This record gives sequence, structure tokens and C-alpha cells, in this order.
Amino acid sequence: MEFHRQIKKNARASLRGSWGKAVAIFFTIMGVFLLISALEQILYLVLGLTGFQDVLATPDFYLDDQLNLDLGAVACTGLSSLLLFLLGAPLTAGAAGWYFSLSAGTSLGFEGLFWYFTSGKRYVRALGTTFLLGLRSALWAAAFLLPPACLSGVFTWASSLDNIPALAMVIDLGLGASRVLFAVALLFLVIFLQRYFLVYYLLADRPETPVPRLLKLSVRMMSGHKWEAFSLRFSFLGWALLSLLIFPLMYTYPFFQASMAIYARYAVECYQRAQMGKVGEQDADFEPTFEPYEPFVPPEPAPEAAPSGDDGKTREYAFSDLQERMEGEQGGAKL
Repeated sequence: MEFHRQIKKNARASLRGSWGKAVAIFFTIMGVFLLISALEQILYLVLGLTGFQDVLATPDFYLDDQLNLDLGAVACTGLSSLLLFLLGAPLTAGAAGWYFSLSAGTSLGFEGLFWYFTSGKRYVRALGTTFLLGLRSALWAAAFLLPPACLSGVFTWASSLDNIPALAMVIDLGLGASRVLFAVALLFLVIFLQRYFLVYYLLADRPETPVPRLLKLSVRMMSGHKWEAFSLRFSFLGWALLSLLIFPLMYTYPFFQASMAIYARYAVECYQRAQMGKVGEQDADFEPTFEPYEPFVPPEPAPEAAPSGDDGKTREYAFSDLQERMEGEQGGAKL
């Protein structure tokens, strides 16, 4: 697809001269996750616990193992999950901000990855964003997947009973249909959740906007773009299969993240220009660019006077300034 090729071409161009920092970011994030996973395994060994139990006594077959719900095992898993949340959320947000600045043609230093660790307010915002995003995603997952899962459970239960032979075929067909329905619902769920695609990029660009409003703004900006975002992600499936080894992943991860950031800026531009009446959201002639706005940078000390023609407020981000002016012209309509 030509659109995908253009996004990826711009992503490669944005990474020129920044590959070293991008690879360092990849190893830092991967190292944190591997360290926490190793800590969990060490706790299991020290306490003599296992993450799974072989209830059916089939040591050569692992797919039928069940989660170990003993108090110690649950506590170890809970501790590792908490550490992943406390460290992973700010790192994920920091990486998104770093790549979003790259999409504007400016490469931050490696320390930009730790931007949300530099103050309590930023850190809490990163945690709050990840929590609300995870909560909403989980609720939507329940809404999409519970009905077919329950239907499959009913047919599975019915198949275990002594049924009339004439009904056995109906039960088997129902079981197969419910599983197909579950797979379709899962696909639609993944596409639907692209409505939150822009959340971390907006978090970097609008540091004073309340987190719930960022989620609403992402939903509004991604209206009409969810399939586009999903297809762009799906186009990296081949790269993912080639990244089963660490070395290819060193290339694929930065390439993927840069492509997502380029597309994020494109989607935001489409929304803003549509709001300003300059171009429709589906304008086929509108292509991603590198320098539509000033890049995301850590804020400097506020100047004594606002720039001429501003509304009297000192801005840290030109992107944010344009968005707020645009909303003001529309009468401050709520999202």
C-alpha cells in the first residue's frame, strides 16, 4: 500500500543519525522488563514455588497446566506486575514522546526516555494514563469477548453431558460457531481499540491537559482512522516474524516506533486541519510531513513576556498552542 510505504519511508528518514539512541532505548526498556521477569523467577526459586501447576500429571505437555493460585505465587506475580507498572508506564510514555519529537525532525537526547521520572507530577500522569488506558481497554475487551466466551462455555458444558445423539451434531456446530465468533470479536476489538492510539503522543504534547480528556481527544482524532492504524500495525507482521532473534529486533523496534509516531502526527494533522476547514480528514492528497509543528522538547524556564500575538499565556509546545486556539475559536466545545 502506497500510504504505508510513505509512512515507513519517512520513519527511516527520521531515524538517520539517531539509530544509536533508538537502539539504546530499545535495550533499556527490554532490560527493565527482563530484569523484573528474572526477579520474579528468583523469588519463585527461593520460595520453592512454580508459576503453573501440572494438575493432570502430564510433564511432557505444558498446554494443560494451570496457574498456581497459592498465596505465595500470587504475591510474587503481583509484585512483579506492580514493578512493571511503576517502571514500564513512565518508560513507555517517555519512548512515545521521544519518537514523537523524532517525527517532527528533532532528535532528543537519550535522557528523554526518562522524562516522566524527572518530576512527581509527570510520573503520576504517566501512571494515571496507563491505568485509565488499561482499565478502559479491559472493559471494552469484556464487552466484546465475554458474550462469545460464555456461549462457547455453554456448548462445551453441553458436549460433556450424555446427550441425545441427534443433538450431538448441533452442539458441535454451536461450539465451532462460538469459537469463530470469539475470533471475529477479538479482531474487531483490536481494531476498535485503535481509538486510543494517540494517547501517549498527546500526553507528551499536552502536558497540562487532564488525562481523561486526552483519552477523549484521542478517540475524537482517531474517528475514521482506526482501520488505517490497524492496517499499518498489521503491515509489520512480516518484520515481527523476522524478529524472533535479538539482532533483527534491534532494527524492527525503532523502525516500528518511528512509523507509529509518523502516523500519529499525520492523524493529528488531519484532525486539526479538518477542524480549521482547510482539508478533510480523508483528503487523499494530504501526506505525512516532518515539520508541521515545533517538536516536543523538555520545557525551558518560562520567559518574562509571552510572544507577540499570543493570548497572554506562555506555551511550551507549538502543537498545544494551535490545538487550544482552535478549540477556543469553536467556543470551547467539550469533547
